[in-house]
Amino acid sequence: MNQSEFAKLHGVSRKTVTQWKARGWL
Repeated sequence: MNQSEFAKLHGVSRKTVTQWKARGWL
């Protein structure tokens, strides 16, 4: 699954997904 698909699935922005990855949450 790529970031844009994950973002759509969870109702968050791609920017948020990037921040989560930077924090090690994903």
